[in-house]
Amino acid sequence: MMSVELFKLQNVENDPEWIIKEFFNSAYFQGEFVSAVNSIAAGRSCVINEDYCLFADPEGPDPELYFDGVKFGIMNDQVVVTNEKCKTFLQGACSRYVELHPEDREKLPK
Repeated sequence: MMSVELFKLQNVENDPEWIIKEFFNSAYFQGEFVSAVNSIAAGRSCVINEDYCLFADPEGPDPELYFDGVKFGIMNDQVVVTNEKCKTFLQGACSRYVELHPEDREKLPK
């Protein structure tokens, strides 16, 4: 099992972005990081056990389920961020992953 985190979680109570960081850490620890980041980079939702990154479907059947941005969730906690914020975290997670696994650089989104 990998023991190094991609993102350090310092103070969950005062960090509104902890859910995003934990999503990427969880994907990494579960061996699903490469698949998850490629899905997210392509604008496709990704669910790993009880953790998720969802893109809204404005054409979906229930307008009440629509949200503006990208929704990250860990079990019962969730946060919606802008597409730009999602991209920033995606790039940060990929950069850290490549530091730990340079051999996988070509497997990650450009």
